[in-house]
Amino acid sequence: MTVSLALRGHPHASPATRDRLRRLATAMGYRPNPLITASMAHLRAGRHAAYAGMIAFGGLGASPTGATTGRQIHRTYVGAQRRAEALGYRIEWFALDDPLLDGARQSQILRARGILGAILAANCGVPAPRHLDWDSFALAAIGRTDVGHEVHRTTGDYYGAVRRICLLGRTRSYRRIGLAIPEEHDLAHQGLHRSAFLGCQAEWPRRDRVPVLVAKQWARAPFLQWVRQHRPDLVICGSDDPLRWLRSAGIRVPGDIGLIRPHVTDRSLGIGGFLFDEIEIGAAAVDLVVEQLHHNERGLPGVMKRVLLPGHWFEGRTLRAPPPTP
Repeated sequence: MTVSLALRGHPHASPATRDRLRRLATAMGYRPNPLITASMAHLRAGRHAAYAGMIAFGGLGASPTGATTGRQIHRTYVGAQRRAEALGYRIEWFALDDPLLDGARQSQILRARGILGAILAANCGVPAPRHLDWDSFALAAIGRTDVGHEVHRTTGDYYGAVRRICLLGRTRSYRRIGLAIPEEHDLAHQGLHRSAFLGCQAEWPRRDRVPVLVAKQWARAPFLQWVRQHRPDLVICGSDDPLRWLRSAGIRVPGDIGLIRPHVTDRSLGIGGFLFDEIEIGAAAVDLVVEQLHHNERGLPGVMKRVLLPGHWFEGRTLRAPPPTP
């Protein structure tokens, strides 16, 4: 049993034991049989997983339901919990913005609690004084969380969403499709929305190309000035604000102009676009951490893995109706 646990990287085998047995297995020329490995994985999946350890989930606020975390973070936390329990792990929340604890002290507490890995919640900028002792943990981040280093990450496929939106817009007879996003949004997503859009736009006739608005000041006046100057008939936007701005200017949506978001966050507004399942994103982050634990990997990765989850289409009320099915 000890050999089996060690070769699978299970945390119940101590790091020293895992390293020693792996070296011996390599020296003896041992290679796992993939058919037997798959069969055993199937058998384990059919029974309740034994407790394997604890994974920390770091976000802003004292709890996942706290006011500073928001509904999206809470859903990713729930998704992480469910997936962790299925794999035999437990999830524990910790506050990345606790004013009484710096990163060094947080790391001491996590290690003392026997925590093996850490997930960093979405949209958290973690300043240097709050950085954990990364070498002690298997790590994964969600969304655009910035820790000053590249880490394994799970997020929605926003690049793919923009490309699919451009294709959908053209099939619904929109010709002058424009992209309007705040500069902060563009920087946080490393230009993914803009690069996807420009790649599609390059394939359109020149008369249909609308200059991208990357707004330093994300406000009603510069947005409406851009709309009036360039006359887009469909706007891909980085927030919900343009719906209110357009209506306040007497511009009908979708009668005069269509509106669409790559990432819909509030379905009640009726803005069409893609919904990304935070439950699935949280579960994928756990998979990234557990994979590292099983391979006895800790710290910042040499090669970063990014798991991109596709969105689910939400029709909304801000677009022309789709063309009739032949």
